[in-house]
Amino acid sequence: MNSKLDKLLDLKAEQKKVNEKFISADLLSKNLNRVLDLFNENLALTANDSKNDEASMPFLDNLTDLFVSLGIEVIDIKPVSKEKRGSKNTYIPYKLELRCTFQEFANLVNDLEKNDRLIVIDEFRFFSNAQKLSKMKDPESVMNHKVSLVISAVTLNKARG
Repeated sequence: MNSKLDKLLDLKAEQKKVNEKFISADLLSKNLNRVLDLFNENLALTANDSKNDEASMPFLDNLTDLFVSLGIEVIDIKPVSKEKRGSKNTYIPYKLELRCTFQEFANLVNDLEKNDRLIVIDEFRFFSNAQKLSKMKDPESVMNHKVSLVISAVTLNKARG
């Protein structure tokens, strides 16, 4: 009877180890799938690939949907000429002028990081409302700041050869 109990306890410990390995493998698989999805979404197979286009409408649509969902007011969006950085990557910059709170901006940065497109924040600048505080009647307008932002959509170009 005692040997059966020992065997059962051993099997239970072994099952726990196997379950932990399975959970680790599952998490790793999900992370690798995310990396694969990022490559598929951002890899241009030829120089004429639409991912290398300036002012990509699907990208701009996705971006404006993101602003709407976060409650960020868009003042202006201007595509800038694309540029090569390094030997393989194409950066397609956009100058943005927004009006939002600090929290909305933090949420925007977080959502840009999660986006399927690789997006780099090249620069940003907050314009303080402190000087205009006495002129503002609406307390909510005090929280909203003008933000100037330059982001770049990054395309990974397949190496030739």
